[in-house]
Amino acid sequence: MRLPRAFYRAGRQHWRKAARDVALGAMPLSGSIRCWCGEHQESGEPLSLPRDVIFVYRAGHSALGSIDIRVRQMGSALRAVSSKRHSVKAVTEEAFRLRPPSDSDVIFSKTVLTASNKRLINLALSRKNRVWADFVDGAETEVFEDELTGYLCASRVELEHRLGKGKLAHYLPQQVDPRWPQGGSSERRPYELLYMGGRGGSLHLESLDEIRKEFLSSYETTRSFHQIVERSVRASHHFSVRAFPGVGVFKPETKALVAARLGAVFVGSRADHETARMFSGDSPYLAKDSSLDAVRHVMDFAKETHLGPEWRQASAEMQALRVSLCDVAVGKSLQGWFMEN
Repeated sequence: MRLPRAFYRAGRQHWRKAARDVALGAMPLSGSIRCWCGEHQESGEPLSLPRDVIFVYRAGHSALGSIDIRVRQMGSALRAVSSKRHSVKAVTEEAFRLRPPSDSDVIFSKTVLTASNKRLINLALSRKNRVWADFVDGAETEVFEDELTGYLCASRVELEHRLGKGKLAHYLPQQVDPRWPQGGSSERRPYELLYMGGRGGSLHLESLDEIRKEFLSSYETTRSFHQIVERSVRASHHFSVRAFPGVGVFKPETKALVAARLGAVFVGSRADHETARMFSGDSPYLAKDSSLDAVRHVMDFAKETHLGPEWRQASAEMQALRVSLCDVAVGKSLQGWFMEN
């Protein structure tokens, strides 16, 4: 007997999530979140959304990190900060096709946004829904431009691109996997520079032995993830120097966001357009370009100035970044966007 496609998409390790996607056609969203950055105080009654909000993802993909964060976690954040007058839910593409809603805000996740699904977009629009695309780092960005209501952007570069073309677009920073601990300042940590991410995710790693490397896959098991966490929380600085991803691909700088969550300082390059837009023009630990010499220079400078004025400046920028990507902040940002547009 041939299994549904969802099981092949999910892989053997995540067959339970695939079974849930197939059986329920939905992903459970939490109704409560809490501030983890320390800057958000709850006050007053939750505000009401103007209409129901539905996140749509492809069955079998709920184990993907980007889907877990941009559907389950972001949906839970929106649900938690909003009143119950309108619902917030996450459904599979397959369930959406069988029971399409009406007069709702529909957010299509990256794995649904393929050329073969243009009919699904048109189905949603034909029922007077507003349709928003959340590509994150997907590449098929022009297939739906004429049909879409607008874009939710995990990348500041993407936001500039959409606005430059006269599109409705809103920036929502990529939230951080909540399994990461809520690290305090790196002031009490000895200097250590860490790269954490996929193999091939940064330039010059093979030439920089002084950087400690922790390689992650998109389908980390809970056990392996916690082992990496235990080894990584002691790092005072995180490193990433990315190559240009290609025209039409917009990649959020997730490594800087994880560093902010953990209370570490980020070391990168101004040649990475996304990184350059996340920090101030005089941010001290961004290399002038992505050459090996420039990267070595900024690494040496970060080590020499650890706990000094430059480190304090960089730490203040990381704290501001940390506040912006807190689950409460992201939920309220999305809520405000829907209320204003």
